[in-house]
Amino acid sequence: GGLAGEWASLVREGRISMSIAGAPDVRVDDDRATAAFAAVVSVRSPFGANRRRDARFVADLARRGDRWVIGSIRPVGTVELK
Repeated sequence: GGLAGEWASLVREGRISMSIAGAPDVRVDDDRATAAFAAVVSVRSPFGANRRRDARFVADLARRGDRWVIGSIRPVGTVELK
């Protein structure tokens, strides 16, 4: 339910896309890190109209050997998807 459920259904339906704006603000703490970034979220309505929203997100990352993997990405504040 909530934002996560709404986001997942929009992704499944191919109605949402996100493009990152600028460089992320990365904070590293040993084998964990967070990356905060701004993005433009585009949501296509069932009728084909596009809505664009500016949003901020934080990604949680963990080091796996010599690479970083994303554990989760969450919005900062609220993102109006409708």
